[in-house]
Amino acid sequence: MARMLVKPSERNMGGQVGKAPPMPAKTKARIMPMLSACFDVLAKAATSMPKETATKATASVMTSNRIRHLPIMDGDRLTGVLSIGDVVNALKQEKEVENRYLRDYIQGAVR
Repeated sequence: MARMLVKPSERNMGGQVGKAPPMPAKTKARIMPMLSACFDVLAKAATSMPKETATKATASVMTSNRIRHLPIMDGDRLTGVLSIGDVVNALKQEKEVENRYLRDYIQGAVR
């Protein structure tokens, strides 16, 4: 589900707005004025992570919640947004380093 962050103030992340569910055009026309403030589809319990969270834990949260973008918080301050691509690249780099160390160990380069 695509997400957009909603920040009512500099120090407070209000939540995330997801894609609105499909609805008939007549209903959509009637409720669009209410959606302009985004709060009808606001996920109040926005999923976020502290910046110290490990990559595997972040990947697990994103997978289990089926989200592609994850706000990173430093206390109550938004410091960034991670995409699933960022997490996959970080996991790939970790595995490449691990493989290099194992290869060096097996070949006798590490003593």
